[in-house]
Amino acid sequence: MELLGIGTDILQRDRLLQEYLREEDPFCRKTFTEKELLEAAGEGDRKGYLSGRFCAKEAVFKALGRSSEGFVMKDIEILRGKYGQPEVSLLGEVKEKAAGRGICRILLSLSYEEEWIVAYAAALGRGVSHGIGINE
Repeated sequence: MELLGIGTDILQRDRLLQEYLREEDPFCRKTFTEKELLEAAGEGDRKGYLSGRFCAKEAVFKALGRSSEGFVMKDIEILRGKYGQPEVSLLGEVKEKAAGRGICRILLSLSYEEEWIVAYAAALGRGVSHGIGINE
């Protein structure tokens, strides 16, 4: 496998307003999958958890070579892995476009600081890595 794309994002923890992160809010419903919302419900800091997932989704879009415009944020699902690490699953149109570029795996690192969240994503696979995004 080779590295086909990288992406990073930084988010100030308080940037996402609490009302956007309520389950009934349209932003929350468009951004997070049911599994992500269930996982967040078990967290002590639900807002921090969901803010981190939002930041991570932005980093994944960048690793895929495009912005999130025109795609559904829920097509990227980030859940806790067996050892606590974030694991990325691509769904729907995002999965199709990534597969078309030969991307078969996304690695993700999330770091939390008192005021900031940083996400770094790497797209791996066997494909063309000449900088053309999946929106083409």
